[in-house]
Amino acid sequence: NKSVSAFNKRFSGLSFGSKKEAS
Repeated sequence: NKSVSAFNKRFSGLSFGSKKEAS
């Protein structure tokens, strides 16, 4: 669970960062 949470959070951050950069 902890591993999944960390991975999900990292993936979410990457996606969000990419979107923010594009915007």
